[in-house]
Amino acid sequence: MDKQDIKNQQNLISILLTYPTQASKVLNNNQDLIDRDLIELIEQVTAKMMSHGNHQAANFLRDVASQIERHFLSGVLKVGEQTITASEIIPRLTKYKMLPQFLSEIIIDQAIASVSCTPEEKTFALEQFKKQQQITEESELQAWCQRNNIIPSELETFALRPLKIQKFQQEKWGHRLESYFLERKDQLDQVSYSMIRFRDAGAAREIYHRLTEGEQSFAELAREYSQGAEAKNGGLIGPMPMDMPHPTIARMLKLSKPGQLWPPTQVGEWIVIIRLEKLIPAQLDERMRWRLLHELFNNWLSKQLNQIKIDLSLQKQEVEPSLPSLPTSQILLPTN
Repeated sequence: MDKQDIKNQQNLISILLTYPTQASKVLNNNQDLIDRDLIELIEQVTAKMMSHGNHQAANFLRDVASQIERHFLSGVLKVGEQTITASEIIPRLTKYKMLPQFLSEIIIDQAIASVSCTPEEKTFALEQFKKQQQITEESELQAWCQRNNIIPSELETFALRPLKIQKFQQEKWGHRLESYFLERKDQLDQVSYSMIRFRDAGAAREIYHRLTEGEQSFAELAREYSQGAEAKNGGLIGPMPMDMPHPTIARMLKLSKPGQLWPPTQVGEWIVIIRLEKLIPAQLDERMRWRLLHELFNNWLSKQLNQIKIDLSLQKQEVEPSLPSLPTSQILLPTN
């Protein structure tokens, strides 16, 4: 702590003694000065006051120190020898870039609070949880709870959370999956195609001529002449979602039939020769249903996160210490 910090804390103690009835307001407005060093400084001042016979002022400061300990410096987490206080949680989450995830989990908890599960679902969820964690013995379960700071009575809530999220997704968006699937189908279709790309238009025309004449296979020419990473795979790309290729290439593929060869076409800085290999239409099967539900859920969660109002000032608690009044005749700090 530097000299200015010490001076500021000394001034804070003087203000507390000068305005004892406003102690809670003074503390709340100066939380940046509240730490263990302040407690030590208060103890030093208190000892001097006691030696000067200023017992009432000393007792007042002791009560202030007690309130500071209780409301501002109470630890909520200990990591090794370091104690993390409640007021440090939000700044640390922000520092570690974990605040959005933290807020997302709170939003999810609020959303699934009313979701209920049958006894059979609860039993199944617990068994699935144990299986995933490779827990077969009660002692292993207790050890897992201890490592993860979860008491046994909270284990069911923990294990049921994924199931509740799934049920929430199904209840909220299950009825519109068919229409959403049709909206997204063009992007969900899978495609595989072959490509040879060039910088030189003349070279592209020459290779296209060889392909149409059947002089060499597409894969052979791609390995020898393509100037992109696809050359290693004989020009083959995919399967991949239809919305992943360059928009110009995607339009060509949508208009193609398997095996159709496109003449040299300018795509950005490249000149490409394209051949559709296979189009795999998306199907609204069980796997796709859960994928779309998860997608809708994430879109909803992002909107909720953007709209949420957060009052970070609440991390600085407004406290009302129960402090004794102090006669104005006893407000001065003792001199050295």
